[in-house]
Amino acid sequence: MGFGQERLTTLSILLCAIRDHRAEREGPKHRVRLDHQYLSNPFEEERWLKLVPTQADRDAYVACVKSTPQADRNHAVSVAYQFFADALTVNDPDNPLDIERIESAIITGLRLVAVTAQPGDNVYRIFESLNNTGLRLTQADLLRNYLFMRLPSRGEIVYEALWLPMQRQLQPAELELLFWLDLVHRDPRVKQTDIYSTQQTRLERIRVEAEIEAEVERFARLGALLRVILHPAEEKDPGVRQRLERLSAWGTTTVYPLALHLLDRRQRGTATSGRTRTSTRCTRRCSTPWGT
Repeated sequence: MGFGQERLTTLSILLCAIRDHRAEREGPKHRVRLDHQYLSNPFEEERWLKLVPTQADRDAYVACVKSTPQADRNHAVSVAYQFFADALTVNDPDNPLDIERIESAIITGLRLVAVTAQPGDNVYRIFESLNNTGLRLTQADLLRNYLFMRLPSRGEIVYEALWLPMQRQLQPAELELLFWLDLVHRDPRVKQTDIYSTQQTRLERIRVEAEIEAEVERFARLGALLRVILHPAEEKDPGVRQRLERLSAWGTTTVYPLALHLLDRRQRGTATSGRTRTSTRCTRRCSTPWGT
């Protein structure tokens, strides 16, 4: 999720803790009030959450909003809720907590700022400058948000089926590497600092939602192949695995674009494992670095 949604989610979890604290000690009216005003839409069945986190966090967040037990107590949402609940129950007679003032600070002290980018603006750099005290927002995060903005009717399904499995396979830095390798295969001059802007420019030419979905599917396929390059032990062909292990031991990303391309061709049936073995051997001997 982006840095704005992280902050909104954290504040909503804190409101859940305040709601439960006040409902237990001051009466059930606080549960109804905070639920209906800030956490849920009581007259909506499908869109009943006022804040909708990503699918990976949704079950834990729903459990928090509904005040139901969450099986995974190690989940970040559950840990955050417990932290706030414990902090609110601190009983220090010399420094009593004013729960009402804490609630008021959250509700009345929040300010939202909308930033509209102009053509040619580097959105990644703008977000980074705004987020200099928070969790680093990667170019992969920006690309994800852009892609799913372009999937108004299929976003939920595509995220669950394609993006989330890929996100679980690859670390954030590896996802960013994937999107750079995809660009480098087309143009070796692309810099890693321009991943988001270059991918966005390429994707802007696509007008149909089904084609955006196809791009996410392609990224997911390439992501699984990059996983094999990064973890050669997962390769089934012994000869290809041996050469990938040698490339990994060599310790350079220079060969990744060609290796990814060769594995992709093999998967699509336009190259064989034997050709892949030969090409990766030549790659190790003959490749020259691309600039980043």
